[in-house]
Amino acid sequence: EIIDDYLFTVRKLLQEVIEEKHIAAMSSTENEEGKLEPSTADSHTLHVSKLSKVLTEIDTILAIDDFYAKRNRLYSYLENDLSTDYEQFKNSQYANDDLAEMLAKLQRKGVDLFVTFIFSNFEFLEHLHDTWRKLLPWPTNAHETPLQYDASSQRLFDVHRLYVEFKRDWENSERYNAYQGVVQALYADTRNGSANMHIFELLNNASANVGTVTLNMIKAKCDEL
Repeated sequence: EIIDDYLFTVRKLLQEVIEEKHIAAMSSTENEEGKLEPSTADSHTLHVSKLSKVLTEIDTILAIDDFYAKRNRLYSYLENDLSTDYEQFKNSQYANDDLAEMLAKLQRKGVDLFVTFIFSNFEFLEHLHDTWRKLLPWPTNAHETPLQYDASSQRLFDVHRLYVEFKRDWENSERYNAYQGVVQALYADTRNGSANMHIFELLNNASANVGTVTLNMIKAKCDEL
């Protein structure tokens, strides 16, 4: 829902710019009729075509129902295509005014928080910890003897346990700090050793963006919108 909400916001802003360009192009055509040099209307048309390309991609992403497929399509566009589209758009005659206006509107709507949410990978943490839960099961009840793990497995279990405790109260900064602390230590200890694993780097990067401050800011912005 957050992805769709912001894509709808961006789409609306792009559509407003396109409609303004259509009106400007019609006006320019009427004013420049009979002139041989390239008209302002042609420039407007070229500018609109570049904006429409981005609009088409947004519509494609919005039409995807599956969350992971939607997210992957968005990530792929941001990583592989957006820079090219942006360069083409930036070189258009009217880009500076349009960009300044659009970015100002997006900032008022919390686009910085949206980007933080997209790249913080909440779902990555959920998937990873769910996998650990299956590999490192908890005792079935409070009276059962704690399961015995080797040192490495016990460390992963402790990381997972602190994540579960944090999830029970997202706004508890002490729980988040405890979880983030063991994640950072795990990453630091494996970063340069023979047991270096990229999964711990991904975990460290993702967990750094799910803190209580970020979550509360996102929640407040969503409530405001």
